[in-house]
Amino acid sequence: MKVTLEDIARAAKVSKATVSLVLNEKPCRIPPETQKRILDIAIEKGYKVPRKRYSKKKSDEKMIGVIYQELDNFIHVQCMKGIETQASIYGFDVVACNGRNTTERSLEYIKILARMEVLGIILIPPADMNANENNILFDNALKSSGMDYLLLDQAINNVFCDFVTSDNRAGACMATEYLIENGHEKVGIITGLQGVYTTRKRLEGYRDALHLHGMNYDDGLVYTGNWKKESGYLAAEYFASIGVDAIFAMNDVMALGVYQYAQEHKLRIGEDISVVGFDYSAECAEITPSLTSIRQEGQMLGKKACDMLAERIQKEVDGANRNYYYVPVLIERESVKNLA
Repeated sequence: MKVTLEDIARAAKVSKATVSLVLNEKPCRIPPETQKRILDIAIEKGYKVPRKRYSKKKSDEKMIGVIYQELDNFIHVQCMKGIETQASIYGFDVVACNGRNTTERSLEYIKILARMEVLGIILIPPADMNANENNILFDNALKSSGMDYLLLDQAINNVFCDFVTSDNRAGACMATEYLIENGHEKVGIITGLQGVYTTRKRLEGYRDALHLHGMNYDDGLVYTGNWKKESGYLAAEYFASIGVDAIFAMNDVMALGVYQYAQEHKLRIGEDISVVGFDYSAECAEITPSLTSIRQEGQMLGKKACDMLAERIQKEVDGANRNYYYVPVLIERESVKNLA
């Protein structure tokens, strides 16, 4: 659906005439903060802002761009909060762009941010980042942008730059070990989307835990999910059919799908089915029984990403790319039965 001036005006809580003046760079007395809000909303909604609006940058403007993918993703929300908090310390304004989980839209925003002459970009890559040679498109776009840039949360194949993420492998190993140490001999895993960095690393951690305990890896205990609740529900149905009652879900949303299946089939979480999630989302403590989960510190990741980008922008570091891995922790609650 085409975005209109009315859409932007409604979101910015201003008149259509005000939006038109700002986007067309007409002389006006509209406060700078209001102009920035209108521009940010226009970009977020995908409105084709006239190129001339970004043809000049005032010398005192210090902006960084952040391309995120899903604000219903708990970790991405937390990362954004951390970025915005830390950016204010450096005096950076944050231009937030919603890539809507597609390479096409994310690449368009890289071009827009380059035209705006932001000082640098933090990119949370989309789910299709490595499909159909999209990784090559990202590498070319980022290199040709002329800006400093950093990847957050997900790595892109053969795109080499500073990178900030959780230690997904270690976290998945913790989750699987916890189920094994509680006496569960068959541990099923619900993966995220295939071809995604976090899915690959968390599966490696699952395999690490099995190896550490002398247990064989079995493809039959791996259910391919897609990060959504529905895939967690279907995975629980599959595992119930093969007699698996201990499940590690690669995110909390899919774990909630296991909860839904259990409720509908009169199974008790923490008794008939043991579940561990990953993310430590707000729902973890609110559901009954509360969900044991691997906690990622999204705000800390966002702050670290902003720090590392600022160091590049301010020429405090140079040369080799840097990787930062935040070690997550397991938060024990009520969703796992101890059989040991």
